[in-house]
Amino acid sequence: MQWQKGTRQTRPPFPHKDLAGPDMKETSPKDEEKEQRLAQYARNLIEAMQEMPQNSPIRCGIVRMCAGNIRVKDIANDFHVTPKCVYVAMAVENNFAQSMESRINVKRKRVEDVDDELARQFLDDACPIPSGRDYRLVRMTYDNLYAMYVAYCNDRNAGPLGKTYFIEKVLLSTKVRHSTDESICKLCDGKKKWEKPFPLNAKDQKKWNEYVEHQLIWHEQGRYYLEKKNELVYQMREEIVMVLQDFTQLLVQGTFFQDLIIVLYMYSPHAAGNLKREYHHFIAPTSDTSNDGNFVVRCWKYMIDNDWFDDFTMIRILSDGGGKHFKTTAIMNFFGVVQMATEKTVEYNFFESYHGHSVCDAAAAHAKNALNVHQRDNDDPINTPPQIVTIINQVENHKARVAPTRKTDSLPGFATMHGITSMHQFTFNHDTISGSRLSRLHTNDITFFMTKTQYFVDLLAGE
Repeated sequence: MQWQKGTRQTRPPFPHKDLAGPDMKETSPKDEEKEQRLAQYARNLIEAMQEMPQNSPIRCGIVRMCAGNIRVKDIANDFHVTPKCVYVAMAVENNFAQSMESRINVKRKRVEDVDDELARQFLDDACPIPSGRDYRLVRMTYDNLYAMYVAYCNDRNAGPLGKTYFIEKVLLSTKVRHSTDESICKLCDGKKKWEKPFPLNAKDQKKWNEYVEHQLIWHEQGRYYLEKKNELVYQMREEIVMVLQDFTQLLVQGTFFQDLIIVLYMYSPHAAGNLKREYHHFIAPTSDTSNDGNFVVRCWKYMIDNDWFDDFTMIRILSDGGGKHFKTTAIMNFFGVVQMATEKTVEYNFFESYHGHSVCDAAAAHAKNALNVHQRDNDDPINTPPQIVTIINQVENHKARVAPTRKTDSLPGFATMHGITSMHQFTFNHDTISGSRLSRLHTNDITFFMTKTQYFVDLLAGE
């Protein structure tokens, strides 16, 4: 076969290795395949380099690695770059690839505890855990929720967390339920069943009026709570402490224990958002201890005896309207005596039924989750209050103790104060109790005289 100039034929191998000359070696099919692969690698690299933007940080480095022992003019033609680019590439250090980091000039900022706590405070206001539930109720999209969070941080001169961290590490650290309903409420759900086009008959009109009243109280009480909470921060009210309280049940090893949750809000320039929070749990001493008024009274006596409120001149209390343990005649008389005994102003406010805006439900969810994880991950069964206390105390910012109440303790009977169920704020003045329909109005719609005050006076004075 004769070699023809200008054709695409490949030069035939020499017939014998002795005729190839001293500098030539016989090539095998494998060597030829390898040479073809190497040539293809080079073409792929050149094509990739040509598609890179001119400001790519690795563009010059690639030219530098590939340009050894080749003329500048040829390099510029092959890589489709200017000679100036080649000269710049020659100045790049040889080991630039080894010195490159996986992410250039990127340093992830450590999330501070104060930033994390501020995000949780926002969620407690924007999408709280409904009363008696263990999940957050989210009615809006994540984009809208994050935009509200950024505005919340800007109002407090704080830097927001990143969107991914905020959603995945903070929001989704608890259960989340997406719903267009603003609350899980029997009265609100019932509205959908009976509502008809106007005019309504007498029966439906009565239900409609109840629903409108329910909505008004719900929004007004929620607004009052947020106003007073912001008042602590923006007006720096160091003399006021807000106390939120609620009961929950802690399920362990086939039984459950009552847990009175107390959350304290206080102004502090050193806390996240200038709002200091303390989460306290009073665990029932036995599984059959009732969550009644006596339980509440004994725990409040403990707090007073241990000087929880010595640094304040006003105690503002908020809770749901539990008729068994909170909104009762005995409890109203007790807090009247607390005001007289401590010489501190006491104000007791109630949320509308099924629409509690309390962080106590969030605190309960954290405690229940800790107990649940421990019981699933360990063979050690939980069946005593001290065990519950030990586990809850491991949760950040939570403090638990066994409640100082006994099964034999009980409160004396009180003459019923009629009309207190429709009141949502109670204030105390010497021997009278005044109730207002809405906390913001302070209308003193009803007044009662305190009874059997000596019992509570002796109780608070006793050891």
